Amino acid sequence: MGGMLTNPDKHVQLAAGMLLIFAGQALNYATFKALGAKGVYYGYEFGYHVVSNEMLHNTARVSCFPYNLNINDPQYWGVVMCIFGIYLAVGASSFLIPVFELFWYTMSMQVFENERGRRWAAAIYSHRKLN
Repeated sequence: MGGMLTNPDKHVQLAAGMLLIFAGQALNYATFKALGAKGVYYGYEFGYHVVSNEMLHNTARVSCFPYNLNINDPQYWGVVMCIFGIYLAVGASSFLIPVFELFWYTMSMQVFENERGRRWAAAIYSHRKLN
């Protein structure tokens, strides 16, 4: 018997899990800071004018951290990293749910985070009125 903290063999696993959680939350925070609340929460699809800090300075696309890491959709990857980090940190015996989450987020990136997906989402939300 012994938990994650009392078993020295599990310290590396705990540290790796915590590192994934920290890195994932850093990506999420940086995405929120770069895009603002309406940018992160699909404000564009709901008809809001979304302006990031960089767009205020006439930059066409956001290029600050985390968008300068050359990875697509950093907020999605941040969530996936957090999920895997939690399972790793607590010493889960199965990674079935994180693998399912990885599949779900990967498919969401393919569907919603491209031009065709945005047109599809805009058509779905076009009937909603904003205050």
